[in-house]
Parts: sequence; C-alpha cells; structure tokens
Amino acid sequence: TGKGGCNPLIYEIDYIASIYVDYLYSKIIQIFLSKSSKFESLSGYNYLGWFTEEAPVKGILMAVVSDIAALVAAVTPAHEKIHAHHVTLAFGVTADAADVLDLVGREINVVAFDAVNGDGVQAIRVKLPDGIPCGNAHPHITVSTADGVPPVKSNELCATVPAADTLEMTIPCRIEFVPFKPR
Repeated sequence: TGKGGCNPLIYEIDYIASIYVDYLYSKIIQIFLSKSSKFESLSGYNYLGWFTEEAPVKGILMAVVSDIAALVAAVTPAHEKIHAHHVTLAFGVTADAADVLDLVGREINVVAFDAVNGDGVQAIRVKLPDGIPCGNAHPHITVSTADGVPPVKSNELCATVPAADTLEMTIPCRIEFVPFKPR
C-alpha cells in the first residue's frame, strides 16, 4: 500500500487520467478553432456535442518571429532570460472574432527601428505593416529580461523611453492565435 494505506495504482491511474483529460481538452479546442463539424473522432473515441457561447476560447493574437536565432544574433540580449519570440497584437481576444480569423496564418514583415534597455528589460520597437491592428500603443518585441523581471515590463519601458531610430531590421513573422491555458 502507498500513502495513507491507499493502493499506489490508484495514484498512477489518477495521474494518467488527468493527462488524458488535458489531451482531450486540447483536441476539443483544436476542433473548435477549426470550426469543423460537431462530430469528431478524438484518438479513437467519438465526441458528439455542442460548443456553447458561454465559454469562448480567449487568448493572445501575436506576430511570432520566424527566426529567433537570427534576431538574437542581430540584437545581442542584455539580460539572462531571452524571449525574442513575438509581438503582442491583441491580448484577451476570442478565437472566433472576425478580425482574428482574418489575420491568423498571415506571413508579415515587421521593421525594427529602435532598441531600448533599462530597469532589467530589453526590447526592440517595431513598425507593423498597414492593416495589421495592434492593441499595444508601442508595438515591440521583448528581447530579454533580468531574473525576476516579467516580460510585460517592456510595455512600460517602451512608453517612457523616447524613440531614437537606432536600428533598421526586417523581421519575418507569422500571425498566430495562442489560447490561454485553462485554470
């Protein structure tokens, strides 16, 4: 017997079941995002159901950097934690919003025009192509942060440090929607 006189097999079964539930949840999200039929096969099991409006899939719309290594080679990270992977276009949007659906999958080029560093965070400001909306007043890519400094701090840095037009670099990106993790 294991903890508290319980069979250790029960703990193992519970662990495996929780992993499978997470897997099924991700498959259901994929089905929802693909807007496929209401009847789908989930790894050999069939799912028949309806997706309700009460729980829309929310997440982040971002322009994901296509070649992080090239970006990091061009802009040397100043801090320990390297990010350099996306421009946040919209935060907390729903996956089925018309403007999100129109943008997902598009290949774009953003142009880096300035590098800023301070208060444990480093970022590059970028210009987005015409027609690409951004909910952020100062579109940027967080390049690196010091230990304990959250990447979101780059918003404050870009808002307070004047632009100096010290950089000119084209960065290929792909627009993607990343759903929030369930709680």
